[in-house]
Amino acid sequence: MAIKLPQGQAAEEKIEHQITIAVQKDGQITLNKMPVTAEGLKSALPGLLHGHDNVVIAADKDARHGDVVKAMLQARAAGVNAFSIAVDNE
Repeated sequence: MAIKLPQGQAAEEKIEHQITIAVQKDGQITLNKMPVTAEGLKSALPGLLHGHDNVVIAADKDARHGDVVKAMLQARAAGVNAFSIAVDNE
């Protein structure tokens, strides 16, 4: 399922070891393209962080705010300290 990112202008970041949490408009979540529940993020993320605490949130422009927040809160509980938001550069 493709994500339609919101439009915006953002500087492109070069992240060596990128971890991406994608939130579909229907609420489904993937972690680096692997399906996971919001609660599953808390257990799956620590093994991926390896000292990197920045995670990219790629939320569909039509995703519910509550679904995105829930995913971010679970990621924070797993040790994520910083988030970047993916946008479709205009």
